[in-house]
Amino acid sequence: MTSRSLSIFCPKCGSENKKLFNGFCIECLLKDKKLFSIPEKIEIEICSRCNRMRVRGKWVAYSDTALLGLARSGSSFKGLENHELFLQGVEVNDKLGVLMVKISGKVGGEELEVERIVSLRIFRVTCPSCSRVSGSYFEAIFQARFEPKTPKKKIEEKMSEIHAFFKRNEENDPLSRVVKIQFVNNGFDLSIGSKRAVKKASGFFEKQLRERVIVTSDIYSYDRNKGRPIKRYTFCLRF
Repeated sequence: MTSRSLSIFCPKCGSENKKLFNGFCIECLLKDKKLFSIPEKIEIEICSRCNRMRVRGKWVAYSDTALLGLARSGSSFKGLENHELFLQGVEVNDKLGVLMVKISGKVGGEELEVERIVSLRIFRVTCPSCSRVSGSYFEAIFQARFEPKTPKKKIEEKMSEIHAFFKRNEENDPLSRVVKIQFVNNGFDLSIGSKRAVKKASGFFEKQLRERVIVTSDIYSYDRNKGRPIKRYTFCLRF
């Protein structure tokens, strides 16, 4: 009577000579989602104007890292020890995209790596900040004044410098946008969507000057929900 070597097989699918994890082959474990689960599809909103994306109710700068965070928040790793989720690549067009990720971890002390693709469905919308700016909404005015007979070219150069400052700040504060430019005698007024952005700019350029910024305000509306007036601020700097 001859002896026959015993085959290692998966008790669920019957496959032989496969590496087993906790007694089952990897295909069966993945099929039953006993190790982990990640979303097959993610729907995201991206502003068509500023390109920010909505993440858990907040508008943040669009990034591959933010996309990976969405995939991670919808995932479960109950059966995978020391799990990690890595970004392999992103492909996005106007309405669709794919997120390529790699999942790694341990199962019964054995190392495991699996690649997955998450489909992206993109909705192009207008975020609240851009919607306000498109309607000429502004919270404050950056007022620049110069000495009499200051050359027009010098005034325009300073205006371009200040305008560029607000432009750089748009990534963190989308309302940091010049809504209106008005040239006046010996200076100009920039209507800006964000009071916070004007305060930041005023503090920055104030360091170049001897005189301090002058801040005034006036009531232009009333918030019935909060029961208080809404003010519009003017930050005046003399260069």
